[in-house]
Amino acid sequence: QFWAAGVHSDEAGGAADIEGDVVVGITGEVVVNDAHAGRDGGGIRAARVDVQPGGRMSFSGTRSGAGGGALSCGPIVLHRNASVQIENSYAAMAGGGMKVDSLDTFADARLEIVNATSKGSGGGIMVANAVQIRPNATIVVRDTVSGSAGGSIHVGALLLSENGTLQVSNGSAPASFGGCIFAGTVESNATLLAVSDCDAGSAGGGLYVRQSLSVNGVLRTTRTRGAVSGSSVFVSGGNTYVTALEIDTVIGYGAAVAVTAEHTLHLEKVELMRAEGAMFDLAANPDGAVVVESLNVLVNNNFLESAASRVSGGSHSISMFCDCGEAWEGGCLAAAEETDEGTEIRCTSCPLPRSNNRTTSRLINSMMTYGECACPFGTRDLDPSRPSIGASCELCPTGEYGPRFNASTCDRCPLGRYSSAEGIASPDDCRMCEAGRASAVLGAKSADDCELCPLGTSAG
Repeated sequence: QFWAAGVHSDEAGGAADIEGDVVVGITGEVVVNDAHAGRDGGGIRAARVDVQPGGRMSFSGTRSGAGGGALSCGPIVLHRNASVQIENSYAAMAGGGMKVDSLDTFADARLEIVNATSKGSGGGIMVANAVQIRPNATIVVRDTVSGSAGGSIHVGALLLSENGTLQVSNGSAPASFGGCIFAGTVESNATLLAVSDCDAGSAGGGLYVRQSLSVNGVLRTTRTRGAVSGSSVFVSGGNTYVTALEIDTVIGYGAAVAVTAEHTLHLEKVELMRAEGAMFDLAANPDGAVVVESLNVLVNNNFLESAASRVSGGSHSISMFCDCGEAWEGGCLAAAEETDEGTEIRCTSCPLPRSNNRTTSRLINSMMTYGECACPFGTRDLDPSRPSIGASCELCPTGEYGPRFNASTCDRCPLGRYSSAEGIASPDDCRMCEAGRASAVLGAKSADDCELCPLGTSAG
């Protein structure tokens, strides 16, 4: 058992500076309150920390003049049923709660860090190498702020096993990357990896990954903000594979998901709701591939003027479903267009005067449903292969009418009728010649085309 309160040191380890290992035995307990250190480890600095089954460590009100607001050590291991709790801690450098070389948590172990701040990376946790969350282990980090990358967690590699739990919320990196998590690589086999209420002053509002992202489960971000790109998720290299990505409420005018892959970028299922900016900016090397099997987008008022999403480099296949509701007068269109910089994809409306009178639209394998946006009655379509171009709808000329949607030609006014107006939609809109006059040709354009009936005849 170890208890310390109200202790200060100008050196490392406000309560204890231990050159060797700290072993918290079975049912052992370490409690440190109101401890300050001028250097690493506001509460404890050690070479290694091993919390045995049932052991407990608790830190509150600790401050460090360097790294590790509560705890600074090499590797730390939490065995079965072990727990570490840190609250109200501060570090003048990295690791507002703890700064460690590696972190390993076993079944039913729990680490919780609440209300931690660092001026450097990792508002809650700074881990140089790997964090391993094994089955039934739990890590909770919330209400943290960092002055550099990783508002809650800064880690070399994040490894989340099946049935492991990581809950990160209210993380902020207002001047850098990764509002909640900044990681070199992420590999998650858990049912759910969730971050919420995250804010980054640069890219990666919820999650920033430098190299590779692999999620064999659900990655969920809620209420995230990025000032640049990747307001939800940003991946800058390696390969990316995600079984399911659920995004709810993205603030920022950059892309919600921004990924650059060396070879493979594969998203099986994506759900996107309430986004301000573009949906995604996805890129792969020229010999790589970008695949999004299913992207469901719920359009909201903030999304109406958002920039187009972009796919560039390598081959790509995007399947997208847009649910536009009543957002646009021209209906709903899942649109794709090739540009010099890649393929631009967006949920938008049919360009007026085109319309499809639909509230939903689908893009399959990056291919639009041609003809989905129809030119209206009274017009003809000069370029039916490009439904995203409104200017190709031309009014039917005088003497003709357009009785069909998406017609490539107009019909001529019948005999005995004429039209001096453009854009009429029905033969009934063609005016009848005056009594005693008739037009002898189809498509009469004015009353002058109506000739007097010969003697002994009448117009009928």
